[in-house]
Amino acid sequence: MTTTSNFNGAVSDELLIWTNAAIAALPTPSSSYEVLDPLTPGLALLVDSDGCKSLQFTFPGGTPGFLEQHATFKVFDVEAARAYANENIAAHAMRAKKHAASEWTVSTLKFLPAHDKSLPSRYYEIKDPEVRGLRLRVNTAGRKFFYFRYTCFGKKWADELGEFGHISIEEARSTAKGIRAFIKEECS
Repeated sequence: MTTTSNFNGAVSDELLIWTNAAIAALPTPSSSYEVLDPLTPGLALLVDSDGCKSLQFTFPGGTPGFLEQHATFKVFDVEAARAYANENIAAHAMRAKKHAASEWTVSTLKFLPAHDKSLPSRYYEIKDPEVRGLRLRVNTAGRKFFYFRYTCFGKKWADELGEFGHISIEEARSTAKGIRAFIKEECS
């Protein structure tokens, strides 16, 4: 855990291991500050100027249908807070993927989580609900690419159309429909 050197809110490069005892031993700062847990995305230690310390977990809002959610642990147990955070990150990822599978909008695709690095595959795919064969592939770095899958003369193909953000959903759909029309003529 990065802690402050002068406890005035200025963060130093000093690294402190997140343990219950280390957090409890931090002195009272002159102004409030927040320090993110290096092991768990969205988990932060909040220390206010009254010396009150709490662990807070937040996963990003902005995904349609989901509000920003907080859980504050006044009596903190670092491992319990990390377990809570990891469970909620997984649940949030599942909800985001299900929502994107039913409706492709800029916001639903933008907030899709990166692929889990602990899994053997390097990416996951979400099917476009409107254009057959169009997929959005999300890799472990969180980058998102449009792909079009099709079969021609009995052989399966997957063409990369571009990265989400560089080309729009409409451009990817239009390109996929154009490829589909070409394949229908050439591969019949």
